[in-house]
Amino acid sequence: MKGTLDKYLTKKGKLDYDLLYKDLADMRGFRAEERRGILYKEVTDAYNTYKLDKSVSFNYGANATEDKVPLESSNEALDKGVLDEDYIISYLNKYANSEFIRATDEYSRYDAEEERYVAEIKIRNADYTDCLIEYDKFDNNMEYAGEVDKEFLYIVATNTDIYVFNISKLHKEGYNFKWEWKSLPRNSHFGGYNDKIEKQVGYINSDKASVRYNHKS
Repeated sequence: MKGTLDKYLTKKGKLDYDLLYKDLADMRGFRAEERRGILYKEVTDAYNTYKLDKSVSFNYGANATEDKVPLESSNEALDKGVLDEDYIISYLNKYANSEFIRATDEYSRYDAEEERYVAEIKIRNADYTDCLIEYDKFDNNMEYAGEVDKEFLYIVATNTDIYVFNISKLHKEGYNFKWEWKSLPRNSHFGGYNDKIEKQVGYINSDKASVRYNHKS
């Protein structure tokens, strides 16, 4: 079966669905529909096993909190040293073997996405015991993650640490986010600190991070 899967793996170890679908469509003749079903199941089952066996795959649901000291990097975003979404995505892709791609649509409900996860990224000036999450972000991203069969990560970065929370996992475990209404700036990104509205927010204890990186050690 490994030989069959090899044909459909890209250089990056992803399943080439276009090639698989082409081969399925090219099947003609006696019991073609049955043979298509057999090939599709064989390839996708083998691919799922292959993904589980990949030792480089980091599981953000493992609750394996750790301090990780960054190495020298040739990555442009990391070299720039500016704590923004690009820096965080580049850092996780490098040190957690993720493959996040930043969302290009400014109205996207999430900031980054990869094969297993959708991620919302928040940058804070200081560390807090409880990390605040807005309910609308929680609700929209949980809904979308369910639609595309992925998990929702909430990533909070401070000047020293990056916390990765697997919200899908916490929600499934019945974690109490302690939702409440709070008066908050409408949009702090544009200096609107005095323009406040009521927002429904919850809190996640920092101990619930699946992983914590000390990116400034």
